[in-house]
Amino acid sequence: MENVVYNDYASWIIENSNLFESLKQQNSIIYTRFKHVFDVVSHLYELLLENKLLDDEQNNIFEVGFYYLYEQFENVKLLLEHTYEGDIVAFNKQSATIELLLSTIEFENDFYNVTLQNPEEDKENAFVELEQEIIEFLERKEDAPQELFEKLDKLSAELYEKHDLEYYPIKEIFLDIAEELNLL
Repeated sequence: MENVVYNDYASWIIENSNLFESLKQQNSIIYTRFKHVFDVVSHLYELLLENKLLDDEQNNIFEVGFYYLYEQFENVKLLLEHTYEGDIVAFNKQSATIELLLSTIEFENDFYNVTLQNPEEDKENAFVELEQEIIEFLERKEDAPQELFEKLDKLSAELYEKHDLEYYPIKEIFLDIAEELNLL
């Protein structure tokens, strides 16, 4: 793997460390969502800095984790800056709804390739519609009702069942990796 990914990570971590620490200090569920991914990626980066070569599997884990953090944090930063005008306390008060939005976007991305293979697939639009509904609540600085959480559960369950897929979220994958690396 080229060093460019590691250099990008180093720049990204400098840019986002204050936000990550602020979420940690707020004991935010948003922090919890990313914690194990962040821990694993940081650990692998530290190994690299100690002049230890990463094997292909470690490189892949690093890359997947970093790109996941990058993409998800872009969404977090946009919400924090544009909807909450940088107010981390107000942002954190709606962390459950923000978590719902991030999960919806993640499911939307998961099914992107599935829907490419089956253009008449209609469910992706349901994720986009749900995303818009959640954003409307966030823009009003209101918590999403339980029905939206249930709607996401139903949509995702239907699609996983329809396409015979198993759900193994990236945060769970990285929890398992963190455990294997004795980072817990």
